[in-house]
Amino acid sequence: MLLCAVVYFCSYLTRLGYAAVMVEMISSEGFTRAGASTAVTALFIAYGAGQIVSGYLGDRLAPQKMIFCGLLVSSAMNLLIPLCPTTGLMTLVWCVNGFAQSMMWPPLVRIMAELLSEEDYKIAATRVNWGSSMGTIVIYLLAPVCITLSGWRLLFRFTAAIAIMVAFIWIRSYGPLRARLLEGVEKKTVRVGVVQAQAEKKLDGKAFTLLGIMMIAIVMQGSLRDGITTWMPSFIAESFDLGNSISILTSVALPIFTICVLQATAWLNKKVFPNELHCASVIFGTGAIAMIVLKTLGGSSFALSVAMLTVGAGCMHGVNQILICTVPKFFENTGKISLISGVLNSCTYVGSALSTYGLALVTDAFGWDATLVIWCVAAVIGTACCIINIKRWKSYTDTL
Repeated sequence: MLLCAVVYFCSYLTRLGYAAVMVEMISSEGFTRAGASTAVTALFIAYGAGQIVSGYLGDRLAPQKMIFCGLLVSSAMNLLIPLCPTTGLMTLVWCVNGFAQSMMWPPLVRIMAELLSEEDYKIAATRVNWGSSMGTIVIYLLAPVCITLSGWRLLFRFTAAIAIMVAFIWIRSYGPLRARLLEGVEKKTVRVGVVQAQAEKKLDGKAFTLLGIMMIAIVMQGSLRDGITTWMPSFIAESFDLGNSISILTSVALPIFTICVLQATAWLNKKVFPNELHCASVIFGTGAIAMIVLKTLGGSSFALSVAMLTVGAGCMHGVNQILICTVPKFFENTGKISLISGVLNSCTYVGSALSTYGLALVTDAFGWDATLVIWCVAAVIGTACCIINIKRWKSYTDTL
């Protein structure tokens, strides 16, 4: 669990650096908001498309080698970004980084599903997601420090160095840890071959309908989660006339609250709402309320705006834990767990890409009020999709 969490932590370090310093790049390099955001959009598109490819390959190739390659390529792209003189070149480099990033999550899901029991898998899903939150905290704390010391380029060199180190720790540690985990534990040894040993469960029309509606909810979740994370510093800086470094630091509140939400989500799913879609509905609905409060009252208060943005983004991480991390485990006996995980996760980044570039255009044309309305609508649609799927999910899990 710790090793997987460290890998996921590192993936966020090498993925979020650009978004963390984008507000500084816009002001110091003279980039337009739309021009600077194309690189983040390209990363989301490449990551989303790459999830499907990596999901397919993750069921067939050695997952530990895929993760190793992903970390090394991502570190190389982080080293190249400071050398790019234009947003066009940055977009190309960050697009490659997006594909490299996609080589990590589907193999991690396969590894955890094969080596862990259902109960341990749910614990691992929460712990590994801590890695993403810790990575976000570190990147948004480091960004202002790097900007103050030497400018935004220093951040990318630092994250690249960490990624290289983690890549070699991963490839050297995975094999021995896996062998120790399985040694003398017959049920887990059998579990590694569970997909081959059992008759595969076919995905029927009902399952595809269930997944299709779930994918819409995930697109909405992604548009909110990454839209808020990307644009919160700019929104705070422009709405309340704060400096870039202070605005970036407000984003640290997001992952700190997210860790609490992830723990609460795991507890709610285990103790209160055992139906995963029911649990996701409650969390998504809470995020929707936060977005409505932000639109209605947030403009008059810095503290309230930060609080509602934090609650909204945190809830989307909770939804992500249910729909992206927990749900794929129930498809283990289809023989396509890595693919399904990749496809579901790719939907997150469809929403992310739409919100990052689309919101830049909307905000430039109509101001932040229009963006807040879009976030409200996305939250309501996502909540509705989860509610619609509650009975379908119960029907599907009852057949397992």
